[in-house]
Amino acid sequence: GIRLDKVLFLDPNSLSKWTNEYHLQHEDIVINSTGTGTIGRVGIFDIGILGKYPFIVPDSHISIVRCYKAYIYQKYIYAIFTSEHLQNKINKAATGSTNQKELPKNILIEFFLPLPPLAEQKRIVTKIEELFAQLDFITTTLTK
Repeated sequence: GIRLDKVLFLDPNSLSKWTNEYHLQHEDIVINSTGTGTIGRVGIFDIGILGKYPFIVPDSHISIVRCYKAYIYQKYIYAIFTSEHLQNKINKAATGSTNQKELPKNILIEFFLPLPPLAEQKRIVTKIEELFAQLDFITTTLTK
């Protein structure tokens, strides 16, 4: 998930320049686009974590994937981006030298993502969540 315990804050005098377009929206997918070992790390933003903060503006090391909700289920795209297949593609597509790896936004745009109908996307996510719940149960049972 996304944590706010290590966030940096904007200069209060600059807040007005950040229009709503730049604010994280509920269920935006955020992708770490800089840094060896952290590049490609993916999160899905839940507006419920804002608490006392009016909004969040990610820095330039974060890419945002904002979906057309009428056609694309964000949790499905999140599942695709966290898959081993796409994580491998992200790591191979990263450019730059050691410890300064970058994932240019134009590379993200060029990734082919399978996009079944919306109902099928939701069914796939439901199945993934069921399987992970079973894995959690098995792991908990085995560690007792």
